[in-house]
Amino acid sequence: METTDFERELVAAQDELTRIAYRLTEDKEKANNLVEKLNEYHKQPFMMHTSGFKYHEIADKLNIPISTIKSRIFLRRHILK
Repeated sequence: METTDFERELVAAQDELTRIAYRLTEDKEKANNLVEKLNEYHKQPFMMHTSGFKYHEIADKLNIPISTIKSRIFLRRHILK
């Protein structure tokens, strides 16, 4: 049975999606490994922010000034780039 152009394009698209998914998974694993290496002092605000907490919520929960929260999250982002 002959493969149509559409079928070839579909297979190529599926292959590309698989490669993208692999890269995203790999990048996520690298990011998680880096975050795990951070000490708890700096890690907690960053993890809370990536979990959806707003700056003011993190500051209230940890009883830390919001400016400190912002700087810690900024530094963690910078390290992870």
